[in-house]
Amino acid sequence: MKDKPENPGFFFTLQETASATRCSTRTILRALEQGQIRGKLIRGRYLFTHRAVLAYGMGFGTRLSASERKEFQELSG
Repeated sequence: MKDKPENPGFFFTLQETASATRCSTRTILRALEQGQIRGKLIRGRYLFTHRAVLAYGMGFGTRLSASERKEFQELSG
């Protein structure tokens, strides 16, 4: 049986999210509890999409307005 990588690169773990946003893991958990970032608890680990991490890091929160979405798309390429 092939060994699967722990994180195939599609999602950020809690630690990777904290590192990318330059916050502590506790800050990310608090933001998750308050609905400022979207994430899922899967098999005991929190996982975040690339888009959710970028939106949180840029201060957009979980919902983007049309102008924020356009700016976000321009910045993320």
